[in-house]
Amino acid sequence: MKMARFERAGYGMKGVINPNIRRCCLMLCLVFAGAVLPAMADTGSGVVITVRADSLVAGEEILLKDVALIAADGLEAQALGNIGLGNAPKPGKIKHMDKDRLARIVQSSRIFPQKAQIVCPDRVYVKRAGQTLDREVVVSRVEDLLKDRFMNRSVEIEELSIRGDEIYPVGSLDLDAESRDPVDGHGRLSVSMDVLVDGKRQGSIRIRGIISEYVDVVCARRDLSKDMTLSERDLTLKRINLFDFKDLPLRDMDHAVGKLLKTPARSGDPIDPSMFKNLPLVEKGKMVTMIANKDYLHIRTMGIAKEDGYENQLVAVENISSGKVIRGIVRDGATVEIVY
Repeated sequence: MKMARFERAGYGMKGVINPNIRRCCLMLCLVFAGAVLPAMADTGSGVVITVRADSLVAGEEILLKDVALIAADGLEAQALGNIGLGNAPKPGKIKHMDKDRLARIVQSSRIFPQKAQIVCPDRVYVKRAGQTLDREVVVSRVEDLLKDRFMNRSVEIEELSIRGDEIYPVGSLDLDAESRDPVDGHGRLSVSMDVLVDGKRQGSIRIRGIISEYVDVVCARRDLSKDMTLSERDLTLKRINLFDFKDLPLRDMDHAVGKLLKTPARSGDPIDPSMFKNLPLVEKGKMVTMIANKDYLHIRTMGIAKEDGYENQLVAVENISSGKVIRGIVRDGATVEIVY
């Protein structure tokens, strides 16, 4: 009874598998292998390209390696990674691509393995990395321009505005300024600069502002009237912005002391050379030495100035010996050169 039940269960004597059962198991294994192995073979070279939903790129072209993880051998992965997917958006902007379009581009490449897999979301977003101009970089470049223009004089930037700034590609950023004079006579700053990234022009900016140059200059200590001869007690030093004045004020009192004013000046007004009368080197009625050079002759005689005479200007002089009035050029306070 027990032996019969054992055999019906599919076993022979001593637990040996029945040949019929063995054949059935073998057939099942073959069926399973036929179903699974073709599915495994579908991966072909085993290359799997997994595209991210969003990516950040730096260059002007979107490459596959910028947006996807590529599971492949080293050189093959490198080659696949360089497949171009189109132009990148402008710096700071976002571009989107749909799944089908991206797959068509990749699969159309001659190096794409026939049975490689592409795993991709329905829509892929790509943003271009960028950079902006640091205001301090612009200020530093303007300061360099001013140092060259004013030969390292103490010039200060009072106001500064920048127009045209935008987002630029990543890379080594530099500014190239135009060559013309950036400052006018009133201290107004105006200059254009090209924006360079890795030596390539990527745009331009316009810079405007106001600069100043504060120095100590000679000023009236009190109200001064016309025809006054200036003394040291009439003057003082005061710190002013040179760009506030058309004429360049004096910076040394010695250049003002003893000068005759031809215009009045109010207390605090800067003193400049245009405010002075020219004082005569030779006063009317003063005895002078008259010299004359003609051919090989050198003649010296005395004369009397008939009018006030100014340096390097003609003056009438009466020859004491002959009484004749002739004209000569004032060379200094005591000498008049006769001109024939």
